[in-house]
Amino acid sequence: MACKYEIDSTRTPWMITMTCTEGEHKGKTLKGIVEVQDDTMRVCYSHPDQDAPKDFKTKENQCCFTLKRESK
Repeated sequence: MACKYEIDSTRTPWMITMTCTEGEHKGKTLKGIVEVQDDTMRVCYSHPDQDAPKDFKTKENQCCFTLKRESK
C-alpha cells in the first residue's frame, strides 16, 4: 500500500493520517495512532474513511503491526 502520510507528534499517542496514492484505495484516507519506544514502533490504523483507533488492539476494520529496529 503506497500512501502519503502526516504525523501529529504533539498528541499522545501520535496521530497518523495516510492518503492512499495507488491501488484499490487510491484517494482514500486512513487514520491511526503511532507509538515509538526505544527500537520499537507500533502502528494501528482503521480502514478508509473510519475513525482512528483509540488503542493498540486490533478490532474489526482495523490493522495493527509492530516494527523492531534490527541490531547492527
